[in-house]
Amino acid sequence: MNRLRALPGLALALILAACATPQKRIEARPELFASFPAEARERIQQGRIDLGFTPEMVRMAKGDPNLVSTRHTRDTTRTIWTYTRLERRTYTQPVNVTGRGRGAYAAWVDTEDTREVETLRVEFQDNEVVAYEQPEQP
Repeated sequence: MNRLRALPGLALALILAACATPQKRIEARPELFASFPAEARERIQQGRIDLGFTPEMVRMAKGDPNLVSTRHTRDTTRTIWTYTRLERRTYTQPVNVTGRGRGAYAAWVDTEDTREVETLRVEFQDNEVVAYEQPEQP
């Protein structure tokens, strides 16, 4: 029963995720996109960013970040945008089981969990990208 209640929310999330492409964001704000330099427009259309991009450029290429934080050092203050995705994984693990008349024994069970994985971290200083990190794909 609980699974059935979750289906409409899951369907809505999938629809929103499908709409969350650089092309859809460009179509939503064509005048802003047209104001960017040609090289930046090309990267944005590909869903890529570069050093020197403004927050508006990054948002158009990648969407809204999942987390925004601020790093303070002696010399600078930087705003950090972090992008994540959910990753579902299945693994097998041993479980100790006790049964009637059988004593204790180990059984192997499949376990599934979901974890948040960082896909991109962007650092801004003075409203421009000064660094970004993307994990290597295995």
